[in-house]
Amino acid sequence: MKAPFGIVHCRQASELLSRARDAKLSPGDRVALTVHLALCVHCRRYGRQIKLLGRTFRAAARGADADDS
Repeated sequence: MKAPFGIVHCRQASELLSRARDAKLSPGDRVALTVHLALCVHCRRYGRQIKLLGRTFRAAARGADADDS
């Protein structure tokens, strides 16, 4: 998954961000992602967006459950 020397590009970083939403990343993946995010404003923005989408979908699901009662 990673490029040489633990460097990840935006495509790999976006995959890691998505995977991190569902499961715990390995220590190496976590470090590589952290370094990439420190350098890449676009991937930081993408991370915030998927976090917001997750919260929005969970809130919508809770609202739909309440409507079903």
